[in-house]
Amino acid sequence: MNVQTGNPQISKPGQRRQFRWGKQERDLVLSQLNASAIHFSALISSLEQMSGNPRWACRRFARALGVKARRTQRNWTSQERQRLVKLLDLYPVPEISRLLRRSESSIWHMVSRVGANAKIGRDSFTIYSLAFALHVRPEKVQDWIARGWLKTRDVETTAGFRTVIEADPLLNVALGNYLLLNDHRGVGAALEYINIDPFVVPQPDWQSVVDQWVTQDFSNPDYARIDGKPLLYVIDSVRFTQQWGGAAGVNEALSTLRQAAIAHGLVDRGVGQLVVAGGETAGACVQALGVEQLRIGPQIDPGVPWCHAPVAGRPHGLHLALKSGNFGGDDFFSRAFSILS
Repeated sequence: MNVQTGNPQISKPGQRRQFRWGKQERDLVLSQLNASAIHFSALISSLEQMSGNPRWACRRFARALGVKARRTQRNWTSQERQRLVKLLDLYPVPEISRLLRRSESSIWHMVSRVGANAKIGRDSFTIYSLAFALHVRPEKVQDWIARGWLKTRDVETTAGFRTVIEADPLLNVALGNYLLLNDHRGVGAALEYINIDPFVVPQPDWQSVVDQWVTQDFSNPDYARIDGKPLLYVIDSVRFTQQWGGAAGVNEALSTLRQAAIAHGLVDRGVGQLVVAGGETAGACVQALGVEQLRIGPQIDPGVPWCHAPVAGRPHGLHLALKSGNFGGDDFFSRAFSILS
């Protein structure tokens, strides 16, 4: 009797997924333990159809019962090699693997054979990667090259020559020209974060980059806003989530941006006394304001004093009270300002 279902058994988090296999599937595999590479794919297809389980699970099941045949290797065509070189500038290897329908090991093997570099986009562009970043067609980039607006060089690989464009700050040319105008005539501007190589901001540098956006860009009176809040585009939200390790990481990154904007905005408006609650928030504000030293002042509550920090452009500096969640009584905030006054 064939007792099986296409649904996996329920397993606890962290456990390997388990699938049900009936006697019919088991007998089929045992009858083909010495299957050749040519017949191995047909065996897996039969298992997939009979059980309803994923193909990778069928392959794992056959291996566990002793089938040693390997899948036949599909030869790379010249068109595939050329496409691989282009895709290396746009996507990580796992995504290229999906697009080309090949294993990651096959991708890496061919990368080494064609002499390409999977990280070449960090210090240069190809016509295709620059077109992708700027949202234009490759023909437009080729026209810029023909006009002499972009400097290029040819790099030889075993797959042929490829035209490489040096990664100068190309994406900021339009913004730079906009800022040089004396009169923007009511036209606003907003930043677009190109979170693809070579423009990805490493997480350790995120705070300093955010501070630069806030102080140099968001502060511009003609910067585009929605409901009074500065607008920031992220070119690839899915990739942004992956780069920050999920939703929690994205929330942390955006929280850092908001805290920097709030801190700089208040100080720029002449506020000289800040009470910041929450350890993470306090740390982000101190970093955003560029505070390098603090002088301890009068105590507000046990473990929480007023501090004074020298701040560039403020002759009298800035008074800060940095409180984590476990410190301070119910009247902490009102008492803090009464002590300082």
